[in-house]
Amino acid sequence: MACSFDASGSGSDDAGSTGSTTDSTAGTGTSPPTSGPTSGPTSGPTSGPTTADTGSSDDATTGPVVYGPFDTPVALTELNSDGTDDDPSLRGDLLEAYFGSTRAGTEDLWRATRASATDPFDAPELVESLNVTDADETTPELSSDGLTLMFSSSRAGGLGDLDMYVTSRASLDDDWGEPVAIPELSSAFGEGAAVFTEDALLAVFCRGQMRGHAAIFRGTRASDRAPWEVERIDALDTPFSDCSPWITADGSELWFASDRDGGAGGNDVWLVPMDGGAPGRPEPVVELNTDVEDDDPWLSPDGSTIVFASDRDEAGDIDLYIAVRTAM
Repeated sequence: MACSFDASGSGSDDAGSTGSTTDSTAGTGTSPPTSGPTSGPTSGPTSGPTTADTGSSDDATTGPVVYGPFDTPVALTELNSDGTDDDPSLRGDLLEAYFGSTRAGTEDLWRATRASATDPFDAPELVESLNVTDADETTPELSSDGLTLMFSSSRAGGLGDLDMYVTSRASLDDDWGEPVAIPELSSAFGEGAAVFTEDALLAVFCRGQMRGHAAIFRGTRASDRAPWEVERIDALDTPFSDCSPWITADGSELWFASDRDGGAGGNDVWLVPMDGGAPGRPEPVVELNTDVEDDDPWLSPDGSTIVFASDRDEAGDIDLYIAVRTAM
């Protein structure tokens, strides 16, 4: 759920202090498949131009694309309901979307497809093979090729609260395989929103009950078959809720949601450049933020499109929104 971990648990300072050290349980669990994931506006200045590298380094005619601010977000009405609709994640071609929704009671994983990236989505369908009765399934993260899906679940057999799972499929026409738990990325404190870089050697995710607030963690490993070593990203840690991370395929940008000081109010979308895994200075993406909840950012591979969750409409429920930006 959209940063739902941050105030619901009973994590202690002792539990939080363990997050910045290497996870002693690393190596005890199953690693995910090698086909892992690849990858009205508030007034004031925008977050500034950002870049996306869409060209080969060998092609002198192409290079990083510099974008301006996002246009005004538009509700994805065909995906939204009277319940909470959040945690969007799309396939790289933008033709398939996964998200969490409470429209049927507990939070479950839902899926929708469309014929082209300019068409509306067809009616969403419950992903029956991945949802468990009387449990929450949430924060789906789909790989760019659409063959691997990360999500968190409160199903029986986990380490506590929400734990991380991964599933894969042989082709886009196949059903998902049996989800596999990832204990190295899980704990008794609740995890979600795990996203990999393209090489599957870096993962960022949210751990939810640390010192009574959510914090962003990273997992690293030497190869796509090695166990994960986990640490909190201390440079991003605040006394507030920092959650819902999303990282670009090359690891150069980290987008996340936070109710830290400097935003418009409630959870806002923030962007921080990453240099060799080290975060720079986070900045709010002000053209997307309001004084209510703005959360769960997901970006297209070329960086031109963002899908996120917000309760900015008059109904007050959390819905999915989309915004685009053009090259400068």
